[in-house]
Amino acid sequence: TTCTPRRDHQVTASRRRAVAQLGSGRPRRWCGRNGPNPGNRQGNVNQFWSVGHLGALAFTAVAIWAAVVAGRRWPSRRSTWAARGLAGALVVNQTAYCLSGVWNGNWSIRYGLPLNLCDLAAFGAGGALLWRRRRLVEMTYFWGMAATTMGLLWPDRSLPLGSYWYFEYYIDHCGVIIAALFLVCGLGYVPGKGAVTRAFQATLAYAAAVGVFDLATRANYFNLAGKPPRGTTPLDLFAPWPWYIPEAAVVALLAFALLALPFHREESPVRPVLEQAV
Repeated sequence: TTCTPRRDHQVTASRRRAVAQLGSGRPRRWCGRNGPNPGNRQGNVNQFWSVGHLGALAFTAVAIWAAVVAGRRWPSRRSTWAARGLAGALVVNQTAYCLSGVWNGNWSIRYGLPLNLCDLAAFGAGGALLWRRRRLVEMTYFWGMAATTMGLLWPDRSLPLGSYWYFEYYIDHCGVIIAALFLVCGLGYVPGKGAVTRAFQATLAYAAAVGVFDLATRANYFNLAGKPPRGTTPLDLFAPWPWYIPEAAVVALLAFALLALPFHREESPVRPVLEQAV
């Protein structure tokens, strides 16, 4: 049997994009942060309980424990330096990632801007670690624990173990979660009264603004214009577009309320600390 060679016209447009992406060396995300990633159709290099994924989860658990213990034991100078170091790592990591597309000639307004919630949470966590403002701390806590945790548990892009992209992704996602629990459980900057309402309103306002931007640019930041491919995120459990958007909003509100439950006490010795950091 002879094999007929493939002709150029038989190569699909998606295959051409995949080849171009491999040539650029910059992985792309389905979540819209870097556009579509053809590799996800065959399964991620590091997805769902691989060695690299489990290693990142184990590191995050240990780092959270160390950060909370350090925050409670040394709440002043040493914790301040640790907070500055983590803030610098988050901001530099996120900025470098955004600029890498420009450097590689692979940037587009449709997927090269830091407009996804995890991107904004990384910058917000950096600001919260440095300035300890109430709104920044609350948003870091709610967005980090409700949204960034999903990205940590369900990575939606190819992440070759040991590559820059592996470390970039987990510095972003692990760092935000560590920052949230360090501030709230370690240093005692607990959410104040009305925090759930403020966080939910801010999330809706941001989603509306990003939705308008998606409509104008035909992008898919925040997954508002369509779901990622099946098997990459928990959105598979939701209804088709656009009905999964209000469903996700309800889930977010419930998640925020659950995250605030440990702090719904009439008197708390640490709450005034955050009240002063407005």
